[in-house]
Amino acid sequence: RTEADAANLEFQLSESRKANETNTQELNTVKNMFHESKGQVTSLKHQFSHAKKVQEVVIHDLQEKLESATKAKLDFLKRVKNGDDEVACLKSQLNKSKDISNEAKLKVTSLKHQLDNAKKVHERDMK
Repeated sequence: RTEADAANLEFQLSESRKANETNTQELNTVKNMFHESKGQVTSLKHQFSHAKKVQEVVIHDLQEKLESATKAKLDFLKRVKNGDDEVACLKSQLNKSKDISNEAKLKVTSLKHQLDNAKKVHERDMK
């Protein structure tokens, strides 16, 4: 019986060694997969960091372009307002000139009538 027990124990030991070897191989496979995954995570972190930096540069450029466009629009609106003010001033001066011109025309017409009247009076007096 002890030989049978010894043979049984040797068989169990052999089976345990095979199971242990299989478990060791599986553990090594899992370790390798873990290291590969860790490397991929590190690579993804670097890619993300790079993409984040690129995005920050793009956002900065867009902010500068937006500021520049906003400034240009404000400058344009100021010029338009100044132009509107200048146009209003020129219209006012034109209206004043028209009023003066109309007054001068009325005076010229009045002076022509006075001259015509003076000529008639002079002709009558000369007869």
